[in-house]
Amino acid sequence: MTSPIRRFALAVLIMGAAGGIAATDTAAPATPPPPPAASAKVQAMSPAELKTSADGIQAQIKEDYQHVLRLQGIARKQKDVIKLNCVNDKLVQLKVQMNLADTSYNSLVANQSKGEEASGMHAQLQATGHSVKELREAANACIGELELKRESPIEVQSPEITDDPGVIDPYNGEQGVVVEPPGYASPFH
Repeated sequence: MTSPIRRFALAVLIMGAAGGIAATDTAAPATPPPPPAASAKVQAMSPAELKTSADGIQAQIKEDYQHVLRLQGIARKQKDVIKLNCVNDKLVQLKVQMNLADTSYNSLVANQSKGEEASGMHAQLQATGHSVKELREAANACIGELELKRESPIEVQSPEITDDPGVIDPYNGEQGVVVEPPGYASPFH
């Protein structure tokens, strides 16, 4: 006969092995592969064009990061914990994407002479830049900023109101209107 401790240890070992096998089957790749149209366009670029494009993507990522930091400041100023938590969540995700972008950018610069590797790094950088843009939009949604900032072209026409208290002062006695002032409530009457 085996002891209860051995049976328990055996059960834990079997469960752990089954969980490890299930985890390896469902693991997703760290970064999504670039779309085929984008990679074909990137392969046609020269190393100098790749670097210039990568510099632009990096600048946009930094601008998006600064924007989300400003949103964080707005949420703090409003003292709205829900908005602040939402923006902080997006900021953490954005920092992860920035680290991926920095790694891709550094690899692109290091392998600039190697066309295939550089174009692959550029495609990853583009995908990361797209993810950062989505996180910026999600942070805007956390704060409640509308993306449409211009005035709407809608004109409102309303009928003229004859009994509008803003037009006629009922206490002044204009136009034959006599209104008795309200009585004052008092506990002594």
